[in-house]
Amino acid sequence: MTNRDQIVDATRGFALLGIVLVNIHYFSISSMDGWFAADMTLFENQLGGWITASFFLAKFYLLFSFLFGYSSTYVVKGTPENKSRWIRRSLALIGLGFIHAQFFFHGDILFVYGVFGLLLWLFMFKKDSTIRGWAIFLYVITGVGLFFVTVASFLADLFEPLTNQDFLTSSNLDSVMLSESFLGLVLPRTEVWVTALPGILLLQGPLVFVAFLIGLRAGRSSALSLDNLKESTANKLAGFGLGIGLPLQILASLGMVWNFTGEVFSLGIFMVTLTVIFMTGGLASAGIVGVIGKLILKGRKLEILYSAGRNSLTIYLSQSVIVSALFAGWGLGLFGQTSVAMNLLIGLVVWFALSLVAIVLVRAKRRGPMEVVLTKLSGSKSRGNV
Repeated sequence: MTNRDQIVDATRGFALLGIVLVNIHYFSISSMDGWFAADMTLFENQLGGWITASFFLAKFYLLFSFLFGYSSTYVVKGTPENKSRWIRRSLALIGLGFIHAQFFFHGDILFVYGVFGLLLWLFMFKKDSTIRGWAIFLYVITGVGLFFVTVASFLADLFEPLTNQDFLTSSNLDSVMLSESFLGLVLPRTEVWVTALPGILLLQGPLVFVAFLIGLRAGRSSALSLDNLKESTANKLAGFGLGIGLPLQILASLGMVWNFTGEVFSLGIFMVTLTVIFMTGGLASAGIVGVIGKLILKGRKLEILYSAGRNSLTIYLSQSVIVSALFAGWGLGLFGQTSVAMNLLIGLVVWFALSLVAIVLVRAKRRGPMEVVLTKLSGSKSRGNV
């Protein structure tokens, strides 16, 4: 079996927790707006919203994207001869993502990863300076775009003030979540996916690809291997994340939640807080890498994170299956009945239970079923960090 980078696997395992804690609100409260649609006059929703925005929103999808780019080097192995393998892998992710989006979760990331994975091939053998230049360009363009949208939002506030209810978007999926069967939810979910996908690509897409490029560049030098990552570097990453990134996230999240608690809702304030959260989310993500790297360098095994990361595709899809069964009418039918804070607890339990199963698989020297499927679809026999 190919040696694996423990830091990469452990970080990916932790990222899975953050992803389910953000996504669960779109299963349970509002398919389009997530926790924003909760009754923010209730303290448990304010607390849950603040925790979600401060510690999870726009951090873990970037972290997962970085790790995707990093792991691309394990698949390609530095040779153009592996192009067909990479293309097949990307197409497999597109296919799995499409199925996932139609039957379980309209906020699927696999489809987007597959599409951007095809684009990433164009950069696979470019110089580091070229990759860095494109990453900076896309980051700046995203920031400029968000700036102009924010200015326009403040102008809109002057002419037509909104309430938080005016800001929210209803969907047919929400109205039939408890009444339709499993197959009956497919079409409404597809409608939401088609509606939401352009926004995901425009808002998150450029930053996802920035994370891909940074991960690709880091993966070339095996920057997160135990042999290469120095404790001083881990300390710097942790310092940037905890000292700069996290405080900015916390302050922006306080403003975001406060904005939803009053009778008047400011679209401009929402865009300011959203911009800060998204544009500085990478700093917080870097801090997570630094903390996990430092712990592993000090000899901590972090078995639950490591095992989850080794079975990330299985856990990611299984989280959607379980959470769907909890909230949809064909399952327990809890849609609309839980607070934001309760959702976070449910998500934590789901991730923990699946991670325990992953520990059993790793100890038995077996892989998750979806890892086996993706390997076969990619035409690969590798068992590295992919």
